[in-house]
Amino acid sequence: ESGSIKVTVGDYTNKNIATIKDELDYSGVDIIVLGNGNKIINQYPLKNNYLVTKDKLFLVTNSSEIEMPDMKNWSRIDVINYCNLADINYEIEGSGYVVSQSIEKGKVLTKEDKLRYIDALTSLKNRNYLNDSVEKWDNSEIYPQTIIIGI
Repeated sequence: ESGSIKVTVGDYTNKNIATIKDELDYSGVDIIVLGNGNKIINQYPLKNNYLVTKDKLFLVTNSSEIEMPDMKNWSRIDVINYCNLADINYEIEGSGYVVSQSIEKGKVLTKEDKLRYIDALTSLKNRNYLNDSVEKWDNSEIYPQTIIIGI
């Protein structure tokens, strides 16, 4: 992508979340923080990997309270990475980008929560959802499209 900045991922574990966010502010990397703690205890990708503008860097803090983010426009792999780091069960069906979710942004996630990733354009099981949501789909410019639902 033209104008992208390439960033080498450092080892952010045991560092202050605010400090790292400030350090990476210039990079254009999308920092996704899991938990509301002040210290980073895990990260993805790991150090010495590369990210470019708009790639996601997941930082897990020393807080057991993890809230559901807004996953709109997230890729399948971003959803998988998030679920693995948040220790949340998930099911994958298809590929594409998230266009909606049934677990509200900000809901505190528990071990009982399970995310199901569905490629709604190709999944026959979701034909009714598509038919009922034609306007919402027509207004989106990202294809293929996916919905995230809690099950």
